[in-house]
Amino acid sequence: MASTNNLALSRHSLALEDLQIDFLTHNDSFHGWLSSYYAAPSAERGTDNSAKALTNYSITLEALGSPNQLQMPIAKDGLFTKFCLIADAHCYFKDGKFTSEAEGELAHQLEIDVQARTVKGNIGGVFLESEESFIYIVVRDILRRLVLPLSGLVMLHGSVVTRGDQTIFFAGDKAMGKSTIALEMLKHGYKIISDDSPIAAFTTGGAHVLSGKDQLSVTGNTLKLFPELEDCVSRQRDVSGKYFLDRAKLGNTRVTAEPRKITNFVQLNRGAYEQPTFLPLDKGIASANLMKEFMPLFRKEITLEKDARFFRDINQTMFQILSCLLAGASAHELRYSDNHRSELPALLATLDTSKS
Repeated sequence: MASTNNLALSRHSLALEDLQIDFLTHNDSFHGWLSSYYAAPSAERGTDNSAKALTNYSITLEALGSPNQLQMPIAKDGLFTKFCLIADAHCYFKDGKFTSEAEGELAHQLEIDVQARTVKGNIGGVFLESEESFIYIVVRDILRRLVLPLSGLVMLHGSVVTRGDQTIFFAGDKAMGKSTIALEMLKHGYKIISDDSPIAAFTTGGAHVLSGKDQLSVTGNTLKLFPELEDCVSRQRDVSGKYFLDRAKLGNTRVTAEPRKITNFVQLNRGAYEQPTFLPLDKGIASANLMKEFMPLFRKEITLEKDARFFRDINQTMFQILSCLLAGASAHELRYSDNHRSELPALLATLDTSKS
């Protein structure tokens, strides 16, 4: 449960490509959860933004009902956006601002000012009681549904590993083994870019995938499969019991934040299969599924008075990123069982990378 203790205003920064996000709060639990989930700036290869002109986004989150609660009347007469920001609470747009509000278990007040590049929110309900709810339903949804798209970035769901000229994107539903296979690949010289929420962006040379800077998260059963990683555990989550693996402790030989082009897209299908099998996968369907799950579409009525093309350009950028992301990649469904885990790295290494 979130502590009622308050700090002096604290800051935790997250750098993604040319975007720096500054999380601000007086709440010590919010600060602790954010600091645990997102890796601090480090010497990890690909994270040095000292020479870049970063564009900042400020996200201020306070506990609803606390002395530091933000004064922010929420407009209730805006345009319904047809997508939600936090859980299933309706999101509205008016005068360049997106707003969302709810009571009860999902209690929150949220305002995103597009031109000021600020997010302000009072967070209550279950989000004060659960680290997972706060991170996954509040913070990550704010990022993936608005802050990142408005900055020309797209958050995806999957694990990404790289070695040499090969970069593999593992997709699949929950419990398909994305994180476990990514950790298995470490034994064969691969590095993990992300084990859950990679970011897609246009960089020099086309659409690339890069790290969302989230710490790796594994179950106790998965950790037992890789005892050599126990020294990299930073702490255990309060509710799910999963363990965080610190990217800094994993080191540059096992993780990287370098942008990479995807050479192989692999949809994981874990089940009672006698042998691991690759089946061809339609890349158009794979790209469409990525768009459907993670891409907000801005209606033509959502517009800025000073920049009528702003949201149309954002829509176009997101379409371009996701349509180009797999353009040079092979795409397969991989059917496998848990007994095949140790065989998979050698099989995956044989996938064609020449298309990239």
